[in-house]
Amino acid sequence: LEDLRELDEGEETYRQAINSKPDLAAAHSDLCATLQKIYRSKEAEVSCNRAIAFTPVLAEANSDLGITLIELSRLEEAVTLND
Repeated sequence: LEDLRELDEGEETYRQAINSKPDLAAAHSDLCATLQKIYRSKEAEVSCNRAIAFTPVLAEANSDLGITLIELSRLEEAVTLND
């Protein structure tokens, strides 16, 4: 329960950072990772894509997007992500 509370707080922190600075790729990437941990894969995909849109070479966001696509059973997209 404590871990879930920390994830909720983390989500809120990242959303506040994004509201303050919408082009902050790291905040979108961190939000993506947090959403993955609470099984909100569709929302995580959106956050990962936003992070990549602002900073295409952000390794963590690209990796997290691949994991998210796998969780969404979109294996073909995950495999060809970095082609």
